[in-house]
Amino acid sequence: MARQHGSKQITRFLREIQRLGFNVENTRNKYKITPPPHLGTRVYFTHGTTKAIKPLCADFKKLYNVDLDPKQFL
Repeated sequence: MARQHGSKQITRFLREIQRLGFNVENTRNKYKITPPPHLGTRVYFTHGTTKAIKPLCADFKKLYNVDLDPKQFL
């Protein structure tokens, strides 16, 4: 199976991120993820494939102190 942008797994991940207060914008096969104002940290860009979910969860823990379990999205 080919890794596709906008798969069910990445869509679930992005919905969870939006539920936590992040703003997600789709800009030409990339996702721009802006953190909520109270975090006051940098904007995150990703291509958003299923292979990226585990590193995304690790980066969100490191950058934003948001604990996400990658198994719930895969």
